[in-house]
Amino acid sequence: MKNLKENKILIPLIILLVTSVNSIYVVATTDIVFGNKQYLGFITLAITSALVFLNQKVAVYITGILLLAGTFNLVAFTPAISTYSIGFSLNDISAGIKIQPFSFVVLILYSTINYQLLLSLATPKR
Repeated sequence: MKNLKENKILIPLIILLVTSVNSIYVVATTDIVFGNKQYLGFITLAITSALVFLNQKVAVYITGILLLAGTFNLVAFTPAISTYSIGFSLNDISAGIKIQPFSFVVLILYSTINYQLLLSLATPKR
């Protein structure tokens, strides 16, 4: 039972891995092509997955950073990148933030599961 509680912090990483495998399958069987954001996401995800066996706590932190990067449209884990823009635009000039809903939902799950870990980062050590 303790092993299950310890490994639940890896659920967001497992979700990203399953999504990435599905993305590779979709690209292999359709006309969709990966872009730089997907390649960057897959490479960093592979490094993070390997890091789980060396230092699980660091891998959990890097998973959070990956999810933040995915949420703010710097990397992608799905074959099609859908984003929502928050901000304003005037003529052709826009100032805003683009958010990927998939990464955002997984980030919320990550924050819920790793609440205590994130709280320990935010509070100063005495």
